[in-house]
Amino acid sequence: GIFIFTHSPVSTGEHTLSIWESLFSVSGSTLETINFISRKITHFVTFGLLGWMFLCYFGKNHYFYAWLAATIYGGLDEWHQTFIDGRMGTVMDAYLNSLGALTVLLLVYLFNGRK
Repeated sequence: GIFIFTHSPVSTGEHTLSIWESLFSVSGSTLETINFISRKITHFVTFGLLGWMFLCYFGKNHYFYAWLAATIYGGLDEWHQTFIDGRMGTVMDAYLNSLGALTVLLLVYLFNGRK
């Protein structure tokens, strides 16, 4: 899923910018800010959910392994984007992917009563 989406032209910043432009009657820096924030939120949420899915796979007490797997996948996905026209992988996005996974896993941990 993530690999296929990030390989697709619809996930480029220019494409998402055009979507926001068609939805809102704003332009310039406001539109670019909306695009930037929405793209960063997408990283955070997507890899947060991936971390949770890895936790479900590894088992309820394997938070570290779930975070590590999501972080490695997030880093590899950013690297993969450097080979795609119109895309660029960044260290900041890799950190954001990791932080999303960490945050969701921490919330799951706290919600489950630290089991």
